[in-house]
Amino acid sequence: MTQHKISFAASLLCAALLLTGAGAYGADEYDAALTHPGRHVSRCHGPHLHHEPGPFQNLGPNQPTVDPQQRAGVQIGVEQIAWEKPSTAQRVTVEVRVRMDHHFFGRSHSELWEALSGSPQCANDATKCRSDPSTPGGTFGIDYDAGRAAPYPGVTETQAYSTFGGDAGLNIQVGRYARFRGLFGMTLDSPHFVTYAVTGVDRNNNGTVELNDPNEKNPAYRATIDNAGRRFRVEGTQVWSLLLEGSLMF
Repeated sequence: MTQHKISFAASLLCAALLLTGAGAYGADEYDAALTHPGRHVSRCHGPHLHHEPGPFQNLGPNQPTVDPQQRAGVQIGVEQIAWEKPSTAQRVTVEVRVRMDHHFFGRSHSELWEALSGSPQCANDATKCRSDPSTPGGTFGIDYDAGRAAPYPGVTETQAYSTFGGDAGLNIQVGRYARFRGLFGMTLDSPHFVTYAVTGVDRNNNGTVELNDPNEKNPAYRATIDNAGRRFRVEGTQVWSLLLEGSLMF
């Protein structure tokens, strides 16, 4: 007896839901969500934990994105019974699943977010700020915004990229009360820049964003890591996984 089971799942997820505590509702949006559970809150954020500023801050109108990266994904799986003996509750099945996710342009906790994060003490103590090695002791660097001390939050404007993966496994039901499972998988991330902030907005239409003009400069932009030639890029990520599982059922 051969039986096929095909499952299909498609989901549109917000990265904020995966980064616990990374973002927050605006105060009005949070209150509305609590007092009117059925009301739609248009912006996608993480849980509201406190009113202290977090890393996903709206720093001004010249900042192209504030929210964490959003993600859309699809996965398709097939499981087939290769052999079974119903009288003894024995069965062998094979499962295969493939998936694809697309991460849209937005801010994220990238592989470097901890290394890029500045000390909160930098805001009041310049000795805690990191200046560019080419100008030691100066006011140019990742913890400075137009010469003003501004500790870098660590989250970066990250280029859009895709993730591809798949799993293959074998399930063995050896009786009514015991089952074993083995699953092997691989996940690949496409190459992408993790420091990808734009300079700002050309307000006077002269074809240039003036970095010394706060009305044009993106406050999240840091020439130290966002200039072409200084950006950090992930060449690609490969994750291999192996799952071995045994179950006793009573």
